[in-house]
Amino acid sequence: MLSTDCPQKQLADKVIDLMGQDKPFDAARAILAFSGQKQEVDTKDKVLLLLNSFLHWLLNNKGREEAALMLWGPTQFDPRPESTQRIWKALDEDTTILLMGAGSMSKSFSAAVWHFLEWIRDPEYTTVKVTGPSNPASRTGGASVHRT
Repeated sequence: MLSTDCPQKQLADKVIDLMGQDKPFDAARAILAFSGQKQEVDTKDKVLLLLNSFLHWLLNNKGREEAALMLWGPTQFDPRPESTQRIWKALDEDTTILLMGAGSMSKSFSAAVWHFLEWIRDPEYTTVKVTGPSNPASRTGGASVHRT
């Protein structure tokens, strides 16, 4: 998560709010205003370029949580609960992890979102391999996620 004293944190919060209100043109205009550029945002292509550029900036500058909120909003996926933070921390620090815990603790979904965001950040060098109970090597019923 971006630190609260980072100027881009306020911009990210504004963009997240506008995207949650389904106002991508206004979100793109906020990004332009922050950057000091004076262009017109009048096409979907310009909006997508600005939003995508900001999304990549977030992903490359420790703003993964803001990137997730920008893409899904807190009603579809909220990266802020401690259970999700612990999973993301484990994924950041280790190449192989075991996720055990209660149901509905976002073990599978938060790991999938983390890997998807990592792939968006660096698609050329990100490979995700997921195995599950249908894999002959996983007859024990466990699942694993590996990052290479």
